[in-house]
This record gives sequence, structure tokens and C-alpha cells, in this order.
Amino acid sequence: DLAAQTVTRPDGVSYHFEIDAFRKECLLNGWDDIGLTLRHADLIKEFEARRRIEQPWLFGLLPVQ
Repeated sequence: DLAAQTVTRPDGVSYHFEIDAFRKECLLNGWDDIGLTLRHADLIKEFEARRRIEQPWLFGLLPVQ
């Protein structure tokens, strides 16, 4: 039982276990690392657009001289 952080044997004996609160929330909600990242897709796109302007040499966009 992830919510209660216990594992129960068939004979009824239960064992408590520890888990990081963030990881527990992710597991209970079905979130994986990719899903968590995609929740910030708009911010990532904004960052990439800004980086393209601020660091054009990374994209082969140097001005012609």
C-alpha cells in the first residue's frame, strides 16, 4: 500500500517503508520524468527561443560579414 507506505504479507504481517515524498506523489499520480518535464513545455520553448537570439552561434546563425 503505497499511500500508507506499508507492505502486507498474506499472513497479515505488515512492514512500513520510507519513500521520498516527491517520488511517492509521482507514483500515486502516475507521473514519470518525461511527463513532469512536458508540464513545462511552454517555459522550455520560451527558453529555447531566447537562447537562439542570445547565442546564435550555437545554431549556425552568425551574421554574414
